[in-house]
Amino acid sequence: MYSTERLAMKSILTFLFCTVLLLGECGERQAECTLRILDWPAGMPGNAGEYDETGFLTGLARRFPDAIKVASKRAMVDSVAAHARRHNCCIRTLILMGHGASGNISTGDGQKREECRHINGNRNEWWPLLSSLRGKFCAGATMILFGCETGAGQAGVDKLGELADSLGVAVRGFTRVVNSGDNPESTDSTTTARPRAPRPVATPPSGGAQKTGGAEFPVKPASVKSVAVWDANAPSLSTRSTVKFRTMTQAAVNKLFATIVTDEAYNGNELGADVVSRVFLQMNNNSVQEAYTTLEGRYFGIKVKENHLLFRIRDDGQALWREMMQR
Repeated sequence: MYSTERLAMKSILTFLFCTVLLLGECGERQAECTLRILDWPAGMPGNAGEYDETGFLTGLARRFPDAIKVASKRAMVDSVAAHARRHNCCIRTLILMGHGASGNISTGDGQKREECRHINGNRNEWWPLLSSLRGKFCAGATMILFGCETGAGQAGVDKLGELADSLGVAVRGFTRVVNSGDNPESTDSTTTARPRAPRPVATPPSGGAQKTGGAEFPVKPASVKSVAVWDANAPSLSTRSTVKFRTMTQAAVNKLFATIVTDEAYNGNELGADVVSRVFLQMNNNSVQEAYTTLEGRYFGIKVKENHLLFRIRDDGQALWREMMQR
C-alpha cells in the first residue's frame, strides 16, 4: 500500500512539475527573456560630458554591464530581433534606458536634442521601425521606458499609448525623476498603457475611405518580375535609381500578391495615414511601378491616374511584406 501511495504521489508531482515548468521530457516551451537596452551615443564614454552630463547613462552601464548599448532606434530594433532569434526566446520585459522627458526618451543622443535620435513626436520615423518587433514578445509582455518622467502628463500618456499600439504590448513609463540607482522594473510612480483592440479587418480604413465599388486591382502578378520593399524612412533610399531588385521566381511573386485582397478596393485620396514602406514593382519589360503600404502595414496602396487605391493585406500576409523590407 505504501508503495502504491508513493507511486501515486510521484505521478502527481511529475504532472504538476510538467504543467508548471513545461521543461525537459515533459515538453518544452519557448524561453522568456528580459532585455535591457541602453542609450549609448557614438563616442561614449569619452564624450560623456557632452551627452551624459549627469552621469545617468554611465551609471547604468556600470550597474548593468549586460545591457545592450545602442546609438539609434535602428540599432535597438536590430539588437532585439537578433537576441530573440539567437536565443530562441520571446521578450518578456524590454527595458529601454535613456534620458527622458514627458512623452520622450533618448535613443542615441543622451541629453542632447539631435534629430531622429529620440522616441518622441516623430512618429513617422519611429513607428515603422518599432512595429517590426511585433511577434517578438511573449504574451503579456511589457516594455519599460526607464527615464525621467517618460510617462508624465498628457504627452507621456499619449506616447505610451502610441508605443503600446505599435508593439502590441503594455508600455510603462515613470511619472517622476529617476536616477541610475533606481529599480527600472519598479511600478511606483508609473503609468501604463495597453494596446487598444485592433480595428476589425473587414472595416474600411480610417479617414473616411470608402469602397470604390468596381475598381480592379491594377497590377497583374504575371507581369511582375521582382518586388523591392523599402522602409519609408530609409536614409539610403533617395531615388528610384538606388533601388536594387533581387531575383524572384514567379511563384514568389504570386505568393506575395496572394496576400492582397484584390476585390476590396478603397478610395485613398487625401487619406491622413503614414506610409510604412515604399514598394517598387519591376515589370517584365523592366519598367518600374511604384506603390506603398500604409495604415500600419495593413493596406497596399497604389496610384492609378489621379486616384489612390487601397487594398487590404490579409492578416497572415502582413509579416511577409515586413520581411521583404529593406532599410
